[in-house]
Amino acid sequence: MGNYLSFGDSKFIPALPRERFELFLNSCSADVSDLWKEIGDRTYGLPVRQRQLGLGQEKGISTYYSANCEEGDAKFVQTFMDKIGLSPYNTRLFKNEDGTLVIKVASAEKLETQTHEVEGKTILVEYGDHQYPMSLIAKNIQASIEHVANEHEEKMMECYVDSFANGSIDAHKAGSTHWVKNKGPVVETYIGFIESYQDPFGVRGEWEGFSAVVDKETSATFQTMVDAAPEFLKQLPWSAEYEKDRFLRPDFTSLEVVNFGSSSIPAGINIPNYDDIRQDVGFKNVSLGNVLRIRAQPKKKPAQFVKPEDQEIFKKWVGPSFDVQVACHELLGHGSGKLFRKENDGSFNFDKEAMKTKITAEFGAEFVDGVYWYEKGQTWDSIFLSMGSPMEECRAEAVGLYLSIVPEVLLLFGHEGQEAENVYFSNWLSMAVAGIKGLQIYSPKTNTFRQAHMHARHVLMRVMLEAGLIEIHETTTEEGKPDIQVALKKEEILTTGKECIGQFLKKLQMIKSTANIQAGLELFGKYNSVDEYWMRLRQIVLDNKRPRGLWVQGNTSVTEEGVVFTAYDNTPQGCVQSMLDRFDENDCVAVMEQYEQEKDQVTDKK
Repeated sequence: MGNYLSFGDSKFIPALPRERFELFLNSCSADVSDLWKEIGDRTYGLPVRQRQLGLGQEKGISTYYSANCEEGDAKFVQTFMDKIGLSPYNTRLFKNEDGTLVIKVASAEKLETQTHEVEGKTILVEYGDHQYPMSLIAKNIQASIEHVANEHEEKMMECYVDSFANGSIDAHKAGSTHWVKNKGPVVETYIGFIESYQDPFGVRGEWEGFSAVVDKETSATFQTMVDAAPEFLKQLPWSAEYEKDRFLRPDFTSLEVVNFGSSSIPAGINIPNYDDIRQDVGFKNVSLGNVLRIRAQPKKKPAQFVKPEDQEIFKKWVGPSFDVQVACHELLGHGSGKLFRKENDGSFNFDKEAMKTKITAEFGAEFVDGVYWYEKGQTWDSIFLSMGSPMEECRAEAVGLYLSIVPEVLLLFGHEGQEAENVYFSNWLSMAVAGIKGLQIYSPKTNTFRQAHMHARHVLMRVMLEAGLIEIHETTTEEGKPDIQVALKKEEILTTGKECIGQFLKKLQMIKSTANIQAGLELFGKYNSVDEYWMRLRQIVLDNKRPRGLWVQGNTSVTEEGVVFTAYDNTPQGCVQSMLDRFDENDCVAVMEQYEQEKDQVTDKK
């Protein structure tokens, strides 16, 4: 819970004057006046550092780190963690006044603190971070074991209890392995420190947990796509050496979400994020059906930044095109590609000399200078850090574009002929428009895009623009305000579009396979620099920004009759009631205790 957008990492303040907000607070039965005195200025304040999430005095604030932590501290500790095999997913990093660096590991148990002396600095590994919620989670997952459907679910839950009680990511990986092997459950659930989007350094996971019921009819269509996946993968622009030795058939299901506990709700997920499990055991794709339906509902207003002559086709087919894009993005985007790896016994999972020759011929000798593989303990996130998420999302989105024009893919979703053309046109236009909207996520102060997906879409839009596939026209609205229209050359999608996205995809996959962070930075740097022209367009996007949607979570409760689901109106009142029903007095006490312990360390007074 915080006053920073999950999609963009920028701070927001209450949309009413401070004195009116104080009236609202004073109208409740609880006395929060003392707390408000402490946080009121912070709530309404907009000093430079507090305007966005970031790491370091110059870039922003993040409670993954104490306020005095800098990027150099995070890099130093990450090198140490890689060396000893300690995952950052469930950790935070604090720096004491004497310079001691403290890695806080989330766990229900307070295990013995480990002390390490590294290059003249002291590093402590402390267990028991978020002790109260972690103990509740472990307790309730333990209680759920009596309700499992099979042995994989039992082992999965046992591993989760071990992980959340003792802070072991290895235990969570073991549980994730059983989760991947648990094929075709009726009730699907996953939980833990999962995505690293919110960490400005790009390695620490955000807590996430969801429960959902499988939509068997739609899932049957997705399984048909899984069956055809090996053939679809052959149509991607990179050669077979860059692809996994064998395609590990995943579950690909459509879910009706019951609860999704995180800062935002995605439309699809490809997990787990552990590279070794994905490459050696497999993964699962889930499409969140009720989320997709809500997002795809036709809007009364014209679609933003779309030409009048494209409005009818776009509004009719952007929903179905999103289904195709999400499926290709998750299954064939995140699910594709091989990491070149040095194994524990010193061998390699690829032909080093043959690939050196091939990469030199395709991309130049500079791409094979030095190491071009992952050493033991290294992962995509630990190598690419804050660039890992936008680059991987860009690769997956590009795969979605590239395969959305394949007739066999479109036919799986019931589209052929003119209808199929309308679907892939709407998909490519949607990506270009999203790239324009991505400018609102750009921070001129830090010269960064603050959200991985929108960063990725902006880069893809620039690739299409460079190739001449799209044109950007500055126009005016009916009210005379500056506006933007994106013109996509429909007749060139199968030629110019396929060529430019295909070549870009080949580079992205080579960079990911070979752990070539320098090449990745140079490639993205070509397409994400924001000059005066793009700043002008950014202002137009901001001036035309529409209100965000409101998500309201339902709640489950256990009664004598069984599990009861309570839904709420999608109103501010419904959102407040959902929170009141979800959290009790003990939760409030525990949150306040943690606030008192940490407020001077994680906040910045400037």
